[in-house]
Amino acid sequence: MAASRGSAASNAGQRAALAQACDIEACDAGAPGPWGVWASAIGGLGNVAGNFNAGGLSYNFGGGAAGFDYRFDPRFVVGIGSGYTSGNLWVNGFTGQGFSNSVSVAAYGSFTQSNFYVDALAGYANYSNWLNRSIVIPGLSPRVATGSTTGNQVLGQAEAGYKLDVYAPAHGAVTPFALFQAASVSQNGFNEGGANSLSLIVQSQTTTSLRTIFGADLSGSIGIGNMRNLDLDFRLGWQHDYANTARPITASFAGAPGNAFTVYGATPATDSAVVGFSAKSQIADNAQLYLRYDGQIATGTDNHALNVGVRFTW
Repeated sequence: MAASRGSAASNAGQRAALAQACDIEACDAGAPGPWGVWASAIGGLGNVAGNFNAGGLSYNFGGGAAGFDYRFDPRFVVGIGSGYTSGNLWVNGFTGQGFSNSVSVAAYGSFTQSNFYVDALAGYANYSNWLNRSIVIPGLSPRVATGSTTGNQVLGQAEAGYKLDVYAPAHGAVTPFALFQAASVSQNGFNEGGANSLSLIVQSQTTTSLRTIFGADLSGSIGIGNMRNLDLDFRLGWQHDYANTARPITASFAGAPGNAFTVYGATPATDSAVVGFSAKSQIADNAQLYLRYDGQIATGTDNHALNVGVRFTW
C-alpha cells in the first residue's frame, strides 16, 4: 500500500513490519491477477539521547513480516499482514539489558483515483519484555535484578497524497502527502526478583502518541535492460508528535512497597525529519523484489529501519 511508501522509522519493529512490503500500486502495475502475497526481512536500530536525569537509550531489532491482499478493481485494494520482531535495548552508562519479542497483525487498504490516493492501516501487537540489571552498592554484595512483563499496542494511521507528474520519459513525479498516526502502548505491572529488598515493584503504564507527517516523495524509473525497470522513490518529511513525549515510570522497592516514586526515562524528540528511500524491480512477470529504508532524525534522536522482500501476484 502507499502507506508503505515511507512511514517514519520511529514506527520501528512491528510498525515497520506491518503493511510496509511495497507500494502496491507500483507492484501490481500490469499484474496477472488481483491477488498478491509478500514477505520481508526487517532490521533496525536507534538512539534516544539522555539528559541530566536519565541515561541515553539505544536499541536494535530484527524480524520478518508477511501478508496478502486482494485488488477489487484498479482503484481499491485491501489486505492483511502479520509480523514478528525480536529486539535488544540498553541504557548508556548502566550495566544491564532489556529484551523484547513482539507479534503483530494489521489490516490495510488503499484507494487510488487518478493521481490521488488514500491509505489506511489498523494494527495490534503483543509484546513480551524482560530485563536484567546489575546493582553495586558499597558495603553490600553485588546483586542482579531480573523482571519480565507483557504489553499491548494498538495503532492506526491514514495517509493521503497527490501525484504530480514532472518528467514523463522517466515516469518522474513529485507527490506531496500528509500522514496521521495514533498509537497506544500499555505495559502490565511486574515485580523484579533476585535483588532482595532492592528489587523493584513496577506499576503498569500506558504511553500514547499522536503524530503527523507532512512531506513529499520524489519518484522515477530507470531502465535496466531485458524490458525491466528499476523504480526509485525518495521521501522527505517533517514529523510532529502532539502527545506528551515524557516517559514516566512509577515503582517502589520490595523492601519499602508503600513508598512509591516516579522516574523519567530518555525523552524522544517532539519534532524530527523523516527520510526514506525505496528501490524495486520486476524479477519475473508476477514477482517483484524490493528494498526500502525509513529514517527519523532529530537532535539527540535517530531511528532507522530497513526492509528487504519479495512480492508475488496472480
